[in-house]
Amino acid sequence: MRFKIEFKGFSFYAGANRFQMVDGYNSNLPDGSHFLMWDFDDVELATVEGELKKVQQAFNLPTIYIMSSGKPNCWHANCFKATPWEVVRAIIGLTPSVDKKYLSIGILRGFFTLRYSPVGKREIEIAGILESRVPEDVNPLNLTSFSTYPKKVR
Repeated sequence: MRFKIEFKGFSFYAGANRFQMVDGYNSNLPDGSHFLMWDFDDVELATVEGELKKVQQAFNLPTIYIMSSGKPNCWHANCFKATPWEVVRAIIGLTPSVDKKYLSIGILRGFFTLRYSPVGKREIEIAGILESRVPEDVNPLNLTSFSTYPKKVR
């Protein structure tokens, strides 16, 4: 629900949104490096897979895991390779269909976050795996940085 009033060249807004607190994991690792994570909204899975395969080959990356975020054509992806922050920003920024709001917020905060808990009935589920011969050097079971944050329920 949103209200807008205009008066003498000023606009006044008021609104209310329904939200739920969710849990997420962060890209930052204890040694100061980060692992790669992407967020895609309103993008076909085939496009996500194609773009991530190109990035994987260009940067010699390990396996990339693609998950459905529970909403049609919305995806998360992870690549468990410890990487300097500047390189992580560049790789994610060079992925054409990555969500620009996600990219901007991550750059401002200095780390990226992806949700792992459900929003309403929307659960995270594996959607694809882009195999690689390059070994992973981050064990996802050893992640130490997590966040709880509000997520708008639509």
